[in-house]
Amino acid sequence: MMKHVVIDAEKTFGDLFYIGSEPVYEYKNNRRTDKVIGYNYNLASSVQGDKITVKVLGDKREFAMMEKVELVDPDVKIYATTVRDNFAVVNYAVSASDIVKG
Repeated sequence: MMKHVVIDAEKTFGDLFYIGSEPVYEYKNNRRTDKVIGYNYNLASSVQGDKITVKVLGDKREFAMMEKVELVDPDVKIYATTVRDNFAVVNYAVSASDIVKG
């Protein structure tokens, strides 16, 4: 297992632009509660050429549509999900300690 992977945000994401957000809810006993613990920020990435979603815990940060933003301490977890007996799909989950105006 890899450890201590450092993300080069500029090379990986390029410029990031805010395009929306949704709340992240706390789960207890596999059930969603009404407690919001953070937000998923939808960002347009100039390098990826697509939308990426970044999870940031804590209070909601406000940005204007298409406002340039930066991630603080981004982290990418890569995982595989089994679809059939001998087939898996590789996915990723991006999180950051904060998101700020760029």
